[in-house]
Amino acid sequence: MADDRDPYWVYGAQQDSGAVSVETRSTQGSITYLRGWDTICAGGESGYVAVDPADSDVLYGGTVSKCRQSTNVGEQISPMLGYAELGPFRHTWTLPLVFSQAVRTRCISATNTSGKRPMEAGAGSGSVRI
Repeated sequence: MADDRDPYWVYGAQQDSGAVSVETRSTQGSITYLRGWDTICAGGESGYVAVDPADSDVLYGGTVSKCRQSTNVGEQISPMLGYAELGPFRHTWTLPLVFSQAVRTRCISATNTSGKRPMEAGAGSGSVRI
């Protein structure tokens, strides 16, 4: 996943080492395994990391957490929270997580069901079966 900054940053999970980000252009002229890599506050060793299209400081990852990179503060916002009557929820090691191209404030995740949740600050849970 990449954000919209210039130069853009790339985000992703790396097995056994957590999730990271790296700037795609540096003063050294290249990306190496020795410098430029930052751990990030969302995601984990597997799965997707989604960057909020409206604010590249906000990341979503894992099963689903939301965090602000500048403060390293996060919260669990899984669409499955509070919906035990729809469960049991099952998910794979790599949980799909993407922002809708049609509705840019909608982050979509999937387990054995799909869920959507508006991601605006203060928005309540909008998990639904679709």
